Amino acid sequence: MPQRLTFMDNATAGANAVLRSLRWRAGERIVIADCKDYGPLLAFVRS
Repeated sequence: MPQRLTFMDNATAGANAVLRSLRWRAGERIVIADCKDYGPLLAFVRS
């Protein structure tokens, strides 16, 4: 399945690409374990 792999500039870009590709509906929630050390992901999830 190499055709389904890609390289990203960094982990933030990869996480954003995945989260933005999902179809979120009103009222849905995301559960994250702990990202106090990973501010960009926390900022995206809160937006």
